This record gives sequence, C-alpha cells and structure tokens, in this order.
Amino acid sequence: MNRCVIGIVGGPGTGKDTVAGLLPKILNQPVETLSFSRLIIEEYCEPLSIEPTHKNLQLIGDALRPEWIHERIYQKIEQSPASYFVMPSIRREEDFLFVRSFPNHLLIAIEADSKTAYERMKERNEKPGENNLTWEEYLELCGAAIDQEVPKLRKQADITIENNGTLEDLEKKLDELLVKMK
Repeated sequence: MNRCVIGIVGGPGTGKDTVAGLLPKILNQPVETLSFSRLIIEEYCEPLSIEPTHKNLQLIGDALRPEWIHERIYQKIEQSPASYFVMPSIRREEDFLFVRSFPNHLLIAIEADSKTAYERMKERNEKPGENNLTWEEYLELCGAAIDQEVPKLRKQADITIENNGTLEDLEKKLDELLVKMK
C-alpha cells in the first residue's frame, strides 16, 4: 500500500490541529491523525491520572526518548488500513527525520503571528487551563525546551502556510498548495 505521511511543524496555537482537520476534506480521502501528545495522554497521563496540561505534556515529552514514540507511531501506521496519516506535532529534529523516513511524505510548516496564536489557544480551550492562559504563560510555552527546534524546522519544511486569517483563508491556502504538490 502506498501510504503518505504528513508532518506539521509550528509553535503553540499556530493551527497544526486545524490543518490536520482540514486534510480529509481537501484530499477527499480519510486521514488518520497520529499525535505525539495524544499518545502521551493515552499511555502516560490517563493511566497515571496526570492532568494533560501543556506543561505536563512537555515534561513527559522531554523525558521520553523519541525512538520510543516513533516506534509506537510506526506500529499504528503498520496496523492501519489508511493511506494518509498526519502528525500535527512535529517539534524536534528526530520527529522531522522520522516523517522524512517514509518514502511518500510531506512536511508542512504553519506560521502565525504570536498574538493571533495566543488568542486562538485561549479561545479553543483544548487543554486544561488554556482559557485562562496569560501572555507570559504563552511565551513560556513557546520557549519550552521541546519547542526550541521549531523555528529551524519550519525553514526546512516542504511548504509553509501563513495562518493569520480566517478558517476559510487557511483552507484555501492549503488547497492551493497541495494542488501544486500533486
């Protein structure tokens, strides 16, 4: 089976999960999302009753060896009947290279103005406490050890999408870029 693995790199609140959610519509195909954060939540936070805050996910992510996470994701790909997979949480060089190890891959960089990303995070309230996130806390998340390589990785991506507009703007940009890639 010819599988395509899509990795998305970007800072907190830039729209990585939003892009992942748009891919099935744009590709007109089912797309299986494989999130490093979701894996950590399912295999560490839930069994150990750890609240899945950004800080806790970053601490656990920093403590785990990338090879372990990649092996678990690889197993999920091998067991799945899907043709398209998206990983919306590429933050380290090892993750970037993992996506590149698949013959059919695409790396997408998402960029957004810091204030826009911060407001979107507060609005989405995806993780515990996000709706009360202060600007200082947001800047601390962006500066976390696990996100230190994001600026460098964005420059190495296959395509870059600026996400400062509406959802419709993002969908249009993504559709245009993917058409060019085909």
